[in-house]
Amino acid sequence: MNTDPRFTAFCSHQGLDVFHPVTHQHQIWQPDLYDVETIHQEARFIYERLLSRVDNGTPSDSGRILLLLGESGAGKTHLMRFFRNQSHEHQKGYFSYMQMTSAVSNYAQYVLRNTIDSFDKPYYSPHRSTTGLIQFSNALAEDTEAITPNELERLRDGDLSQEELVELIYPIADRVVAIDRFQGIDIDLIRALLYLQPGQPAINSKVFKLLRCEPLAPYDSRALGGMVSRDREDDPLRMLQSLAGLIQAVTKGAFVICLDQLEDIHSMAEAGQRFRRAVQTIVTLAEIPNVVVVLSCLESFYVLLNQHLPKSHLDRLELDPAPVKLRSNRSAYEVEQIISRRLQCLYELAETPVDDTDPLYPFQKSATTTLSGKTTRDVLDWCRSQREESIATGTLPKQPSDAGATTDLDHGSNSSNFELSQLWSDHLTKPVEIPERDQSLLTLISDSIKRCSQELGNGCLFTTQAIGSNYLAADISVEPDTPKESLLLGMCQKSSRGGALSRQIRELEQKANKQTPVALRTTEFPSNARTQIAQQIGQFLIKGGRRAQVADSDWRTMKAIQSFEQQYGDRSDYLAWLQATQPLSQLPSMQSVLDLKNLLADIQPTISGQPQPPKTPVQEEPAPQQPAKANEKATIIPEPEPTLPAPESDIPLGQTRTAVPTPVELPRESLVRHAAFLGGSGS
Repeated sequence: MNTDPRFTAFCSHQGLDVFHPVTHQHQIWQPDLYDVETIHQEARFIYERLLSRVDNGTPSDSGRILLLLGESGAGKTHLMRFFRNQSHEHQKGYFSYMQMTSAVSNYAQYVLRNTIDSFDKPYYSPHRSTTGLIQFSNALAEDTEAITPNELERLRDGDLSQEELVELIYPIADRVVAIDRFQGIDIDLIRALLYLQPGQPAINSKVFKLLRCEPLAPYDSRALGGMVSRDREDDPLRMLQSLAGLIQAVTKGAFVICLDQLEDIHSMAEAGQRFRRAVQTIVTLAEIPNVVVVLSCLESFYVLLNQHLPKSHLDRLELDPAPVKLRSNRSAYEVEQIISRRLQCLYELAETPVDDTDPLYPFQKSATTTLSGKTTRDVLDWCRSQREESIATGTLPKQPSDAGATTDLDHGSNSSNFELSQLWSDHLTKPVEIPERDQSLLTLISDSIKRCSQELGNGCLFTTQAIGSNYLAADISVEPDTPKESLLLGMCQKSSRGGALSRQIRELEQKANKQTPVALRTTEFPSNARTQIAQQIGQFLIKGGRRAQVADSDWRTMKAIQSFEQQYGDRSDYLAWLQATQPLSQLPSMQSVLDLKNLLADIQPTISGQPQPPKTPVQEEPAPQQPAKANEKATIIPEPEPTLPAPESDIPLGQTRTAVPTPVELPRESLVRHAAFLGGSGS
């Protein structure tokens, strides 16, 4: 038996996605720990140059459309993910991502609704969970030229009535549009973003309808001070133009619109006409000074589609900058960088030392030569298959001479999956009514939790039960060997003023007893560390509780999948599509509620349709008091002495920068020792 700790980690169930060969849409907003900066350097340089043009603030007539062409598996979507994280990490703008798997007729509307969904994701998750839209709203509200500190304090008072909000917000918006840099921006957009500041769930849902250019009911309109629906044909384009202008006025940043998989239009009826309309929308948006458009398309399909474009549109797409053709075949050096980077993340996750003199272990050095000339996707797919075989057999990966040709598969969707994906993309653009009552929201969460177990498969069994009208019990297990975790979910929507939110959280804790309490909220939880409620929430988390902000786009997805399944759930290919796409289990809120990153580490990989036990030991025996944390090996403080009593819970410090980020926790017993934390101001 191989006793090398690196091989033990390689054959463990940790980081099972470390060699996953495809970048999915739901991963775009998440940081990429596996990125190799030396790959596709030309595209990275040009994108940085386009951002710099906006950042410099100097008017330019140069092109603002970056067209990426390449073969399947060249890494186009991976590159989009890098662009998004680079833009947000350095706060250079706001990034909107969408795939063109849609047969809609109004592409401006499709872009707008995907933009609002993109902005409703965490702006940059390593820093905090604040969504891009709330960060944008904060930037506007904290503009001292437009709003006084007293007005801002009142605006963030969650107890203001609708009439009081109108009396406060409307004069502020009038004053904002009178400032030169805000001229030409839709005043209702300014009002809408200010309406997000109090954090009132009922108000927020109406604001999102307005931003998406969906019809507003008369009651919704009155709640927003009389603002009317923006649901005419040309309203989505106007809203996008106002969004871009406001981003420029408030942050001086770029509005990046990224359209991926443009080739999907080719599979639709009237493909040429659809492609022409989509490009017309793109060209119109690219006229806005701070808009940067990134297009991604398979080169072979682009050659067929661009014949339908007029010369003026072709020039916009192909001149300054010229299209970047992404090289698909990786060199031996690049193969080594790809594999070693992912192995490093895997070993860090398992707290196993990395040997810099042999960064490819357990693969042979000569594997880089064998795999050179293959696509990134093929390289990763070969590594994945070798790791699965090692897990099943307990033997080292094959020698390069035995590796043979890599699997030459089309990793794109098959025809039935593509059809359902297109139908799902179109379905998401339809208006949905999100319930406002807490009891109805819990019912929606209950349905979504059960659907998550269906999506994940692999023996996942999630059951729920309503506890009165205010709580939801959920039992989470991964069969057959992992223990069941019991959760108690409660909506904690009330204002922090007057102790209302404090009482909700305290009652949830008391009701949970031995269950894990999970506090849910549609707006941000209070985060000012100087306030009592923020300190109470901190203690709630230290004791083992969880919190999850369920964004508007998450609620919409939960609601949309219900009606989508009613229409297409009886298809024979529906379950396969559901498990491949995982529309609910990839939502940030569901990840937090179910703690999926840690839960999925307990799922054994499936090889040839059967779960395979590892042939080598994976972890040391977990402490009996904490069976649910058997895979959480990220603690950076030495283990407590065996004679000390088991803690009730550990103190969360953050997450590791590894393949699958895991919690870093501080054992409570360690606090009996003296410690000093040193650092400069703001550290």
